[in-house]
Amino acid sequence: MQNIRLGLKALPIAAAMVGAMTLAACQGDSTNPTTDVLAGVAHVTSNDTTIGTPPVGTTTPGSFHGFVIGHGTGVDTITTAPRMVGATITAYPHLGFDGDTPRIGDPVGTVTADAAGAFQFPEIPGGPYVVIVRPPAASGYHSVYILATISNVSNSGNWWVVLSQE
Repeated sequence: MQNIRLGLKALPIAAAMVGAMTLAACQGDSTNPTTDVLAGVAHVTSNDTTIGTPPVGTTTPGSFHGFVIGHGTGVDTITTAPRMVGATITAYPHLGFDGDTPRIGDPVGTVTADAAGAFQFPEIPGGPYVVIVRPPAASGYHSVYILATISNVSNSGNWWVVLSQE
């Protein structure tokens, strides 16, 4: 298990969507970018809706799926926003916090978004996770991480992850 201290400061920057949730993001600012898994990754901090919230203490296995898109140069819609082909989505067990900073374990899996920006994460043990979404290198978009509880109901709707431009 990697018990990594993330060392992030929250600075407001952008918005993202997960499922039917609109999420506010914060820019990550690492104090140790060479060893910090989340160095420079924005944190999704709030939402306006919950999809399939599992009961407290639920540890049933689950999966999740959705799309990774970016902000374009004009007015974006779900159909016109740029698709993040090749974005990677990695899930790490969430081990708690050091102050406001999440601690993570070893990754349980990584998937890559297809030509439509779509991804399907396989079934993993239920529980709290830090999910990191990274765009392809040199794409001009920021990475984000999401605190999520995975269970048998977490695959009930699409995650819409919207990455902001650098």
